[in-house]
Amino acid sequence: MRIEDVPLRFAAREVAVELAAHRDEAIRRNETIELTFDERTILRDGKVRYAAPDSVEIEVSPPPMAIRFFPDGSSSGAEITIVEGDKRELVSIDWVTGRIRVGDDDAR
Repeated sequence: MRIEDVPLRFAAREVAVELAAHRDEAIRRNETIELTFDERTILRDGKVRYAAPDSVEIEVSPPPMAIRFFPDGSSSGAEITIVEGDKRELVSIDWVTGRIRVGDDDAR
């Protein structure tokens, strides 16, 4: 890994950790939790839960830019691309298991 890739990889891992925490909370509380996204933040109930560095943007597909975690651990599924200039790092959420992955690495 090149030193210039560190902020991007770090941001991707921070996003994955934040997602995993909300998935765990959905299971623990036995309730659905919805997170929404804009270009730099993850929000829950209108409150910022994560803010990306200024050099990084967040893209979610498929639209809309929202993810739901369900009490059984599953999710609405999505692919989140963390973008810094021309570099990208993928965070994926499996819709069946709710499993969160960063690139080829497991986050949770």
